Amino acid sequence: MYQLRRITAQLREQRWKPGTWPAASWAVAELLQQRLQPDLILLNALTSALGAQSQAVMAKAVLFYELPRLALRPDVISFNATITACENAHQWEQAIQLFANFGRHGLQPSLITFGSVLRACDQGRQWQQAVHLFAQLGLHARLEPNMVACNSLLSALEKGQQWRLALRFLSSLRHQGSLELDTITYSAAISACARGQQWQQAHLVLAEMWLDGLQPGVVAYNAAVTACDKRQQWVAPIELLEKTAEQ
Repeated sequence: MYQLRRITAQLREQRWKPGTWPAASWAVAELLQQRLQPDLILLNALTSALGAQSQAVMAKAVLFYELPRLALRPDVISFNATITACENAHQWEQAIQLFANFGRHGLQPSLITFGSVLRACDQGRQWQQAVHLFAQLGLHARLEPNMVACNSLLSALEKGQQWRLALRFLSSLRHQGSLELDTITYSAAISACARGQQWQQAHLVLAEMWLDGLQPGVVAYNAAVTACDKRQQWVAPIELLEKTAEQ
């Protein structure tokens, strides 16, 4: 029992470090050779180590093979760690399939779950899937969307060149006022306008950013200038530079 706790503690301390998962796998194999059965906490720690290194195949093997073989029932942490592995491995389809398994196991997804799946959809340029997932998040009475989920959705809309939807979503966030919007939020909306060659809209979002007391960063300025460049609006970038100098 002491050895189980020791290995679990080591995994928790080192799970985000590169190269941790081979040692973690070896440690679990050693326990099995000694006829000591790993518990769910230890295997979740192993899955987290695998996920941090984008080892999605091995993480899914732990979830769907090792846990049932050891008569252990997966929990939310088990699924979240495996979804993170798929996210890091750029496997958005697998992340969504894992998300669909929650109900079959009698589990309720957490904000961490939604955040990971939304990021996977963002990376996979699947804005329709991201919108659908975010709508499901709104149906969970016990969960309130956080900025991770909101920014992931905005980023997916930007990559999908859905500037109208991005602006509509940003407007709803500003009017609700329940979340503190950050530079990532506004930068994603400005980038969406840039992709849609909407330089005037990009400047309006930039102005809203200033009004909300946020200092635009390099990403926001570059996106605004790009929007002007695509529409050959040369006066606007000069105004942006002047505004930056005033800041």
